[in-house]
Amino acid sequence: MKISKQMEGGFIPISPGEGGKTQNCSYKREVHYVPHHLLHDILLKLPTKSLLRFKTVSKNWCTKISEPDFEEFQLQRCLSKILILHQFPRLTGFDSFLYKFEDKGLRARKFAATDLLIGRGCTFPATRSCNSLILLRNSFFVRERIWRFVVYNATSHEKLSLPYLQASKNCFSRVSLVYDASIDNYKVVLWVVRCWNPSHESSLKLESCYIYRLHSDNDENWRMLNIPFPQKILPYEAVAVGGVLYWTTTGFIQSMDISREEFMGRIEVPCKRDEAYFGLMEIKGSLSLMNRASDNKLEIWVLKNEGCWIKQHKFSPSLKSAPKSHNISVGFCVAFESCKGTYLLVCYDYTTFWYSLNTEELTPIAVDESQYCSGQFCLLWLL
Repeated sequence: MKISKQMEGGFIPISPGEGGKTQNCSYKREVHYVPHHLLHDILLKLPTKSLLRFKTVSKNWCTKISEPDFEEFQLQRCLSKILILHQFPRLTGFDSFLYKFEDKGLRARKFAATDLLIGRGCTFPATRSCNSLILLRNSFFVRERIWRFVVYNATSHEKLSLPYLQASKNCFSRVSLVYDASIDNYKVVLWVVRCWNPSHESSLKLESCYIYRLHSDNDENWRMLNIPFPQKILPYEAVAVGGVLYWTTTGFIQSMDISREEFMGRIEVPCKRDEAYFGLMEIKGSLSLMNRASDNKLEIWVLKNEGCWIKQHKFSPSLKSAPKSHNISVGFCVAFESCKGTYLLVCYDYTTFWYSLNTEELTPIAVDESQYCSGQFCLLWLL
């Protein structure tokens, strides 16, 4: 049944006959129209990157995706997929609380308390996350330090235990969970670091690097990677951008090809680094970093294809009217993209807020108060 052409929406060309052949040379290409409300529902389910590309399909699609109401709906859908996991230690393990955004992102409400228990009475703290996967880690001593890892799927609630890994007692670890698009699978990268200054743990010497591939029959154990040169790794979170994993060391940023599992070149840091307020992130497919330039100024630097850094944003996160939402001074800074623009979710100076890279607006977020003064935050993206 044909749909009336007067109905607003998109159109889908349909070719007649079998194998794409027409039975009548005088055939004119038939066009079926999709109702406006169906087009709205279909486009709303697509990821942001696809929507931005689909603006070039037709004027009608571009107009639809650019409508203020659609942009707002899509932004709220993005927010509904973001969860904040807050964990803090207790005598027998860790307590965990989840927060989700409400009131158009102006409030982060604590909606569930969960214990991530793996095994009999053993509670694992969350270490890293990638999409809807959470990497949980625990360590204990026998004669050596032993690390145990579990990957938890926040969507399906499935758990996958990884093999144990051993190291000497005076070693620490930095770990990252990344996605390898070339094999459509996830990998865990582990850096074993030794404290090179016993009185100062903020800078650690890289001793070895391991990698483990999830859901692989051939990968029963961790694989050690070759470290091309000595380096002192800093305790900042690594970030994956375009198939490359980046992390911070003393004086530069180290990179590694996720697919080939090989170390790449080093990148110089474009500014004087503030040890307390510094972090790597991805913005629109490019490696970016946030750094505190002064007491009340944050800078956003973006690495361009030609290898040069561009300072694109500088803003003051002073929000006098914003309530102190939690008891830690800095937690995370992450970026996400919607049809309405690119936003940074920043925890800075006891305040959590949104920063719009398009409008340069600061919007405080009211976070349900927690009575605990210590803990760590982990951001989850539900697929």
